[in-house]
Amino acid sequence: EAEDVDDLPIPGWLKPLARGYIEKMMDKKGSVEDDETKYEN
Repeated sequence: EAEDVDDLPIPGWLKPLARGYIEKMMDKKGSVEDDETKYEN
């Protein structure tokens, strides 16, 4: 699963940041997709 930060090919110091970012994305799953399409247009 991509959600497992330890499996991502990123530096160790970046993992806490990535984990927090992923948790934020998990919190607002539905609205994230809307935001992305907004920026595309």
